[in-house]
Amino acid sequence: SSTTFTRPNNPWSDIGWNKTMCYADRAYLTEKGIRLFTNHPELQDDDCIIHDNLLPEPFYGDLNANVYMLSGNPGYSPEDDAIRVDPERRKLLEQLIKGNLTQNKPNVYWLDQNQPVRQACERGIYHPKKDPKRDGYDWWNDVIRELRSACGHQTPQLCNIELFPYHSKKMGNIKSLDLPSNAYVDWWIKDAIRKEKWILIMRCAGDWLRRIPELVDYKNKSGKVFVGSSINITLSQNNLKRKIDMEKSEWDELVNACR
Repeated sequence: SSTTFTRPNNPWSDIGWNKTMCYADRAYLTEKGIRLFTNHPELQDDDCIIHDNLLPEPFYGDLNANVYMLSGNPGYSPEDDAIRVDPERRKLLEQLIKGNLTQNKPNVYWLDQNQPVRQACERGIYHPKKDPKRDGYDWWNDVIRELRSACGHQTPQLCNIELFPYHSKKMGNIKSLDLPSNAYVDWWIKDAIRKEKWILIMRCAGDWLRRIPELVDYKNKSGKVFVGSSINITLSQNNLKRKIDMEKSEWDELVNACR
């Protein structure tokens, strides 16, 4: 139907510290009995509680990019809470995330070589890390190291979309929830399919293929969908596969699309 091509309104345009969750999502999750931190602060260490006291990160980067990454969720670490007690860092992080979500200043801030996210987050630990010496900035830059090198050491132009936009240690059953806000990012993924863009499924491949049925045909026919190892999340020729390893010519095409 024609409505398929009508882009939904951006549900993230007014996100900030005074509104860390889309109202429709909050109502939906409450109805489903999903526990939110603001209602259950005593359950802070619960693996699947949603930390709705943190800013969501449904996507990073330019939604018009030629290369899409499909990931899992922004994760959670207790260090994430430190940001909320420092007014200057709170303001900087809000500016980074709002600028990206409104697309006024689209930016994969985890890859920005000026490292604004580290200024905001005390070395950018707004991400779940087991190794305290490696923060979210280190992790993301490890992910794209080979691709950045192939792009002449320029940061690749890509857009990362999370299956679940809110912070939690683990996703468990929440990854299959049909959040109202999903409609917006799903439209962009389907638009990427229509425009024959590259789509790299880095995590939750089965969940993504169920959620976006058009992705199944596109994966089988286009040659532009690759599934990375969810254990070794790196954007490298050796880690991107369909049924066989990525060929050098395909890798070169991908690199060109990232420039």
